[in-house]
Amino acid sequence: MVKSSPLFFAPVALIVASAIAAGCAASRATEPSTAVFLLSDVTLPAADASGRAVGIDLDGTNSDGSDASTCATRRADDASLYDSEERGIDNAWGALLGMSMTPSAAAAVREEIADGTLAVAFRVSALDSLDTDDTVSVELGVARVPGCVATSPASCAPRMDGGELTAWQSVVFVPMGAPVTMQIVEGRLRGALGAFALPVLVFNLTGAEFDVALHGAQIDAAIGDDELHGALGGAVRIDELAASAAMLPDGDTGAIRDALQPYADLEPSASDRSICDAVSVGFAFASVRVSAE
Repeated sequence: MVKSSPLFFAPVALIVASAIAAGCAASRATEPSTAVFLLSDVTLPAADASGRAVGIDLDGTNSDGSDASTCATRRADDASLYDSEERGIDNAWGALLGMSMTPSAAAAVREEIADGTLAVAFRVSALDSLDTDDTVSVELGVARVPGCVATSPASCAPRMDGGELTAWQSVVFVPMGAPVTMQIVEGRLRGALGAFALPVLVFNLTGAEFDVALHGAQIDAAIGDDELHGALGGAVRIDELAASAAMLPDGDTGAIRDALQPYADLEPSASDRSICDAVSVGFAFASVRVSAE
């Protein structure tokens, strides 16, 4: 009879234990998780001279501008600023000279992010992988600093480091609206947000600045352990801009309509397909990972 040697069983036991540990680790890695990202910057860049722009293919077509039969195809779409091989980017607003976000508006955005007035957050849940995930849940919300007191504005300001939002700081996430389903494809979060409004995104139209809402908003952004950054795209409706201008002391609704109508490329009119009721817009944004309650 051959006696068992402890020296023989020791490495076997080690292999078995390692396999069990690896299996447990793999199980933990595949459990759905949740990540919350706090908006840290947003800009409205114009298209560059080579026809590359920030934005998203909002209508599912890649127009070369040769078809003038409809307002949606008479203007050539741009290539993506992130990937020149990706075409069909809808950002007609980026082609409007003098109608991008003003320097003062960009500064106002950063100021409101720094003082907590603009605290837009994205919560991504049912998250299995940051590389490829067929189904994730995304919610828009507001991030509140713990202990924030409305009568003490300083208590509501997020932590900053060198003028930048500090990642992984603690916030309370307050959802706005129902979650939507998106996908992560090759490290990019993509999907439809629906209606999306950032109240301090103002534009310089005929000398007036006022708020703008996006309709049919979509997101295409690189998602990582510490940040989410990329493009937001959507439609700005001419009627809404004109209505906002009408409330200004010297609002000239006619001038706004005349300026925007040649660039309108979304939401063709039911009665006349050569006339669109909205202009495509593309924003560049950045956000940092935070720890949310």
